[in-house]
Parts: sequence; C-alpha cells; structure tokens
Amino acid sequence: MLDDINDQTLPQKPDDSTDSSTATLPVRVLFVCTGNAGRSQLAQAMAVRHFPREIDAHSAGVRPWSDVHPSARVVMEETGLSQAGLFPKSALIFAGQAFDVLVTIGTPALEEIPPGLTASARSHVHWDMEDPADADGSGAEESLIAFGSTAKDIEVRLRALVDSLLDADNNDREIHEKR
Repeated sequence: MLDDINDQTLPQKPDDSTDSSTATLPVRVLFVCTGNAGRSQLAQAMAVRHFPREIDAHSAGVRPWSDVHPSARVVMEETGLSQAGLFPKSALIFAGQAFDVLVTIGTPALEEIPPGLTASARSHVHWDMEDPADADGSGAEESLIAFGSTAKDIEVRLRALVDSLLDADNNDREIHEKR
C-alpha cells in the first residue's frame, strides 16, 4: 500500500484483533523528525489544514528544540498554515499510544525513535529528507529557501500518503461489502 510512495516502508506490526493492512478514517498519524522544530511541524500543520477528515495528525522529535524554527514559522505563515498549539514535543510523550501510521522524517528520527513508538504503530513509514535547519549558517534567505523547498516536498509526500490511505479505506469497504 505505502511501498510505492516512500523512500522506505518498514514492516507492519501484526495485530490479531484487526486487519492491520487498513485503517478507518481518520487515521491517527505521528510525524517524527529530529527536533520537532521544522519538518514534522510542517507535516502536522499541512495535515490539519488540508486533510482534517483523513488524518488525526500529531508531531514530535527525538531531540526536541525549545521552539519551532523561525523559518518554519515564516513558511507556515506565508502558506496559510495555522501555528496554533504547535510547539516542539519529545517523541517519548507518545510512547505506548496507538498510531495507525508512524512517519519518521530524516535519518536521526529513524535511528533514534523510541522503541515504544514503533511497537505501538500499525505501520511505519520513513521519509528520507534533509533537515532544512542545516542551512541556518548560510543566512536567513537560504534558510527560508530550504524550508520552503522542504514544505513543498512534504506536501507531495503527504498527498501521496493520503491517497494511499484513501485507497486502502476504499478497498476495505469493498471487501466488507462483498462479505
């Protein structure tokens, strides 16, 4: 289902009580990046704005910053994304909570994700994306360009994720109707 849209899809967790290949909408998704200051915040804000019926979005970081990156805030403002309630959170606060999809963004998130999160997620998807905060030393304009480019990349990946979730939900409905 998600294999064709992601850089790396990790195996789904078996669940004896439900069919783990599909989920009922809205799907509970946790986006995790390194600092929860840019990429995962952008993904959460986009999901909330563009896909409120399809995704129940949350975000966290494996090494959370003290605040959302200023360039991420500018990009959110320029693209009309709400920043209400957005602040960096540790991935540890979500350990043990059930998620339909865990999306790790960037290598540090993939390598440092708390085991409790991967165990409680029905599906784990990895988006291999550079951290736009790495452009910080290049100046404000370069930082905004990096965050803008990252936002466009996330939007494409998010739309593909939602399309795959809708396909799975429709397939699940068809299977149940045939029974």
